[in-house]
Amino acid sequence: MAFLSLKNVVGGEFSNIPVGRYNFVIENCELRISKTQKEMISIRFKIIDDNQKNRVIFDNIVIGDPTYGEGAIRKFKAICVACGFDDDFDDPSDLVILNDKVLSARITHSFDKGTGRTVEKMLDFQVFDYEEPAKSNGSVKKVAQKAVKEPTQISKAKKEDKDDLPF
Repeated sequence: MAFLSLKNVVGGEFSNIPVGRYNFVIENCELRISKTQKEMISIRFKIIDDNQKNRVIFDNIVIGDPTYGEGAIRKFKAICVACGFDDDFDDPSDLVILNDKVLSARITHSFDKGTGRTVEKMLDFQVFDYEEPAKSNGSVKKVAQKAVKEPTQISKAKKEDKDDLPF
């Protein structure tokens, strides 16, 4: 008898998120190394709108490869600006400043020839608008307000560092 039988396991496929604009919270943002040994920013987005609530999208933005060029950096900057952060990152650990930030993005679909599957793409990142999602209940607004009111440890530390200057 096998320790773990996988013969009867089915599923594992998720339906695509319908095309449209959604509000997201960034659950995790960190620097990783891709399979090809290039630096990439790995971001986990979670939808906070009622109609697709808790659906997750992963995005890996490869920044250490000239093949992707400035497009990858522009995409990451658009995410940062939509989260209200438009500053340089001095250290990879600074990426956590984006965790728990809320933003809006448009989902489209494209066909990936390599896998033969339709994949989701996130485009047109914007600042989250508290009044816009009429279809959402108060929980979306609460998540967004919490993200705005509670600065991360890094942003607190940066403020303290500026105050500690000797001049």
